[in-house]
Amino acid sequence: MISNRILEFAKSQGITCYKLTKQLGLSTSFFDRERDSVSGAVLQHLVELYPTIDLKWLITGVDETQTLKNEIINLQQQIIRLQTHLYEKG
Repeated sequence: MISNRILEFAKSQGITCYKLTKQLGLSTSFFDRERDSVSGAVLQHLVELYPTIDLKWLITGVDETQTLKNEIINLQQQIIRLQTHLYEKG
């Protein structure tokens, strides 16, 4: 849920839910329930306040950094398998 990820980001930045709702001009009850979507205006304001937020992660839940780490691990495992295969042949 986007609202959960917004709160997760805020927590990682040491920002309270109360402070965030005030900064975004939302009611204090905005995050009381999980939301699948948030208005474009709220997202735009969030990015203006916190330009380091990863929008792909915020919207999709996919962490680009973790995805890249997983790809690196897979490549490392492939290299090890190839090295083992070459060693056994040779």
